[in-house]
Amino acid sequence: MGGKPSKISVPKLVCPKDYNNEDFQKILTLYDRLDQNGNFGLEDCELEEISTLHIKNYIRNIDVTIEDNGLKKELALSKIRDTYRCNVLRLKNKYDSEIKDINESYEAKNKDFREKMERLNKLPVAEKVKCFREKIINENGDVEFWKFFEYMKDRVHDIDNIWCENN
Repeated sequence: MGGKPSKISVPKLVCPKDYNNEDFQKILTLYDRLDQNGNFGLEDCELEEISTLHIKNYIRNIDVTIEDNGLKKELALSKIRDTYRCNVLRLKNKYDSEIKDINESYEAKNKDFREKMERLNKLPVAEKVKCFREKIINENGDVEFWKFFEYMKDRVHDIDNIWCENN
């Protein structure tokens, strides 16, 4: 190999069975060109040019990896943003639905209360007395002071209204 004939005996190099023979020959030719002193070995000084190319290729591969990482980062961020948007939309829809349910529930309760108020306002006096009596009678159906007291103890502020309406 190399430019000078050598007395060193080198075994014949054979292409591996699972490798392309043409490519193997290119590698042998390159090795021979690099072996400038013909000693069938490569010293550091003989590796300078190919080492510079190796580092340039390595740097180019790193640069490609950086670009690839940038694309992967953008893809990951896009996925997170899409997930965020979906979650926000889902949460907003859930919130809107819960608000609607609460509003409808309380509106229905208020409607029931208004209807009850209307019915109570329309009660004849005899029915109003009957309704009140049920709150203040004992188990025998008699009005007794202590039942009346229990009912009125939290309504003392209304006593003046009762006197004013009746007098």
